[in-house]
Amino acid sequence: MAHQRRSAFTWLAIGVAVGITVPYAVMLVLTIRSAADASSVSRQTLQDMSTLGFFFSPEEFRNVMAILSGFMGAITLAVLIVIVGLMARRQWAREGAYAVFGTMGLVSGVALVGAVFADPIPSGLWLSLGTVLCCGFVIGLLLLPSVALDFEMAEMARLERSGARRS
Repeated sequence: MAHQRRSAFTWLAIGVAVGITVPYAVMLVLTIRSAADASSVSRQTLQDMSTLGFFFSPEEFRNVMAILSGFMGAITLAVLIVIVGLMARRQWAREGAYAVFGTMGLVSGVALVGAVFADPIPSGLWLSLGTVLCCGFVIGLLLLPSVALDFEMAEMARLERSGARRS
């Protein structure tokens, strides 16, 4: 079987997935830095947290940042694994992307609703809105028939190659 060209929508889904992952990877690095050194946290961050009802001593703040960095690290790792699988056109990655980006979109949507009703509106509102829109877009792209065919053709080519090796 000849090499099958990837659908432009597959590349677009991968690009948007990578694009939405970058700000969260940066946040992961900043969160790890905050966990290591609470003095590196900006006054604005502490003020934003207090407007949401979170008041921490410096030691408590370090613990919260350590836990948060663990969660963010696990989520970022899962997203990166799914993106690599999407690049390899693996069916499990396409299905995993529904779960990962669906969950990210849902959690960001809940945060977005909370942010809209907060006074003052937190600075992360735009990131939440962008995440909801991008996650929905990635899922929508992965549901397209041309993308499904792209993944199915890649799977058939892999099965053909493994069958040829066995013969």
